[in-house]
This record gives sequence, structure tokens and C-alpha cells, in this order.
Amino acid sequence: MFRIASSDWLVLVFQAWELIQKIRAERLIGLYEVLDFDHTLELCDVKGKRAIFRKREKVKLLQDYVASYVDQAWGR
Repeated sequence: MFRIASSDWLVLVFQAWELIQKIRAERLIGLYEVLDFDHTLELCDVKGKRAIFRKREKVKLLQDYVASYVDQAWGR
């Protein structure tokens, strides 16, 4: 039992565990940080059937070499 505990195998398992924890933390951080966000909803008629939604967002990318595009979807 002592030979197994003192072998390189235990070090390898510990390093793998640390790597998994770092990957999980990276996933929780995300690709960007929102620095400023502003949105307005302008109702154009009394019933609210016609409206204009404007959104302005300033973000900081947290990784190098990231491509981005404007999309109509919300979320991450």
C-alpha cells in the first residue's frame, strides 16, 4: 500500500484533478465580461403592438483570438 501511495501515479491523479478544476472554473467565467449595458423599449402605439427595442452593450473579451458577430439571440 505504501508503494502505491508514494508512486508517481498518485501525483498524476492529483494533477489531473487540478486540471479538471481549472477547466470547470474557465467555463464558469465565460468568454467576455460586460462593462456597460443599456437598453430601451419604445412603445409606438397605445396597444403596444408596435415597439422598438434598442440595445447597446460594451464588452471586454477575456480570451485572445476570439471572433464575434451580432446575433438576435439572448444568453451566453
